[in-house]
Amino acid sequence: AVVVSNDSNLANGYTAICDPTTVPLPAQSQVDCPVASGSWRYVSVLKTDGTPLVFSEVRVFGHDADLALGQAVYATSTYSGSYPASAAVDGNPATLFADTAGSGQYLTVALSAASTLTQARITFRSDGYDSPSERENFEVRVSNSTTFATYTVACSVGATPLPYASTYSCSLPPGPWQYVELAKTDSAELVVGELQILGHG
Repeated sequence: AVVVSNDSNLANGYTAICDPTTVPLPAQSQVDCPVASGSWRYVSVLKTDGTPLVFSEVRVFGHDADLALGQAVYATSTYSGSYPASAAVDGNPATLFADTAGSGQYLTVALSAASTLTQARITFRSDGYDSPSERENFEVRVSNSTTFATYTVACSVGATPLPYASTYSCSLPPGPWQYVELAKTDSAELVVGELQILGHG
């Protein structure tokens, strides 16, 4: 198990963040553990069955970066040249990406390389125009296929709109993944101020 604590003596308590004990892991494999909330000083790897503990390296990452910032981004359509797909990954939530209405609308971020991901954050428009249909019926998908021939749905929002000017956070499976897609599951417009993909290479 991988555990975190703020006390060097684990007898005083710790928090387990992952425990890959159900089956032996493959030879030469890697285990990615999710980020634990809170601030921690100590990270420990514990063997829980009495057999020897052997590994080549432990890597601990601190604050995740926004891997989507400035990366290539594609959309099914754009409402006009004033609302380009690139506005969703420019670091400025006041600039908007908007597409046209129609089924199958999506916004795809192509990361520079397959990366360990932790979270997607979608910041919706806050420019005074409240269109609830922009904040409902969508999925966040991850894939290593440029065409999303196969993908994993990380999270979804149904027919109840999220609050106006809100930011929606979605935990992502660690992967590694290279492509993240925000896809509408209805025929309404997709409008966002920023799509952040947090993780590390």
